Amino acid sequence: MRGVRLKAGLAAATGLAMSCAPTLARATPVLEGERGSLDIGGDLKSFFHSVHPYSWELVYPEEVAAFTGEERVALMPEEAIAQGALDGRLKIEGRLGEHLRLSAHARSAGTVYSQPLEAGFFALGSSGGTPEAVDMSWEPIDDSGYRFEGRVDRLNAVISIPHLDLTLGRQPVSFGSTFFFNPMDLVAPFSPMVVDQEYKPGIDALRADAYFGISGQVTAVAAYAGDWDLEGSVLALHGKRAFGTTDMGLFLALNHAEPVVGLDMSGSIGTVAVRSEATMSFPEDEEEIPFARIALGGDYMFSFPLTLSGEIYAQTFGGADPSEYLALYDSERFARG
Repeated sequence: MRGVRLKAGLAAATGLAMSCAPTLARATPVLEGERGSLDIGGDLKSFFHSVHPYSWELVYPEEVAAFTGEERVALMPEEAIAQGALDGRLKIEGRLGEHLRLSAHARSAGTVYSQPLEAGFFALGSSGGTPEAVDMSWEPIDDSGYRFEGRVDRLNAVISIPHLDLTLGRQPVSFGSTFFFNPMDLVAPFSPMVVDQEYKPGIDALRADAYFGISGQVTAVAAYAGDWDLEGSVLALHGKRAFGTTDMGLFLALNHAEPVVGLDMSGSIGTVAVRSEATMSFPEDEEEIPFARIALGGDYMFSFPLTLSGEIYAQTFGGADPSEYLALYDSERFARG
């Protein structure tokens, strides 16, 4: 929604969420030689989430009735809900010669709920709905009390030549320098309901990374986001370079045919590490006005083993009043994340 938000720790918009996730890992070399290598490993994680709603209804009779024909909308269950999940990831990494690397990850997860989920309530921990040019997901079980689903999350080849890497296939793509709020993260962002963010969702894309000088890098990405035309894809170009102890970056993109420009920076002021990024989007719809998204953050490390991190985020897109939220919820922009 329009305004300013502060984030420090764990917060939820419609309830209090708690989670824990022990992890078992990692990979071990299977083959290793001058002509190539093969590593096979993975992660096995268990999660427990609990959501304690403090408001489960949105009551604006006129606005709600205009969209649903009802006077009330239930956003969360009436009672607290607990979720237990087991998440496994198989990872295969290979190298052929000096110029070719291969990567494949397959993820599966099963989740049990303490009570049946109501329609419209999205469970924490969900992997989200990243578009796929080739369907490599499965969901053999999905009901109100139990869910089992999986996905091939990585399947790509990287060709490396001097000063250039070319990556084709399903891969993670991230831009920007901030941690909590990421205005530049437009290609394949995390769903707001995803708790475990160790692995970025893979998206089907072609990527080129060119390196110049000591610290210069230019990245170009063409990603499938629902279709192969401009309306259904994301095209992005990002260039960055270090100036002294400060990294500066310029971002240009066509996000579903919508032009986006941005800047990002990371460096330090005294003993405080600082980072920021900002974007300006220019909607094609003449009824929408250009809007900005800005994030500013910092880290401070104490003399004892403790680091304090925080970010402030502002955007000019959204609704200034809760009665406007349903119109946004019904918009195409909200539907695609």
